[in-house]
Amino acid sequence: MNASRYIRALALGLLILPCADVAAQSAAASADSLRAALDRSIGAVYEIVSGPAGQERDWTRFTTLFHPDARLVSIRRRHIDTVVTRSMTLQDFIERATASSRRFGFAEKEIHRQYERFGDLVHVWSAYEVNADGPQGARTWRGVNSFQLVREGRDFRILSIAWEDEAPGLVYEKPAD
Repeated sequence: MNASRYIRALALGLLILPCADVAAQSAAASADSLRAALDRSIGAVYEIVSGPAGQERDWTRFTTLFHPDARLVSIRRRHIDTVVTRSMTLQDFIERATASSRRFGFAEKEIHRQYERFGDLVHVWSAYEVNADGPQGARTWRGVNSFQLVREGRDFRILSIAWEDEAPGLVYEKPAD
């Protein structure tokens, strides 16, 4: 390579290198923005459903987090080979949760989260722990929520949440990092 070609290649490299760095910084900022938007949506769900007995939940705010056609699905293992699901509209869920929260406290917190994304569709595995009081007294249990979210502008709206509690033979184990 002669000297003038070398100098041109070096100059071009010096011009491109900062552009690559800016593109990498932009991608990192975009990923941080995406994660922050997901954190807001999922964190709000846990915050709203939790509270002491008799405390009104902010169902108006809760509703804004969801797509109008959203579904909430409870999965219960009755026996080793018997699974019962209850698919609810947002309004069905709110009615059931309101009736329960009038009488019983419920505190759900996230203990681990995993993300998977394709374009504007995001799937989040969110392991939880619940402390609740109910007809049988105080109880603690764990399980996993499966959130499907779609990006709408800068935020995400929840398309569905399906959840299953731990049961005999079904124990949540945090994946190795």
